[in-house]
Amino acid sequence: LAEAVVDQDLRTRAVVRGYRWRTDLAQVDELMERAAVALDARAAGNVGLVAAADVLAAKFQATKFREGYDQDEVDELLDLVVAALRR
Repeated sequence: LAEAVVDQDLRTRAVVRGYRWRTDLAQVDELMERAAVALDARAAGNVGLVAAADVLAAKFQATKFREGYDQDEVDELLDLVVAALRR
C-alpha cells in the first residue's frame, strides 16, 4: 500500500510558485513520510503510528509567493492516503 501512495507522492509533481495560495512543502512532505511508514507497518502486520483520523485532522500552512504544492492536488492525495489507511 505504501508503494502505491508513494507513487502518488506530490514531490513527483510540479512544485509551483505564483500568486495563488499553495500548501507548505515541508509540512506535506513530513505527513506523507509518516503515512508511508504507517502503511508499510500495516502491510507487515504491525500497527502504524498514523491513522486516517490523523490525516483528516492535518492542517497545513498556506503559502503565497513561495514554492508550494497545489492545494487541490494535496487534497486528492490525502483522500488516497485516508482510503488506504482505512483498509
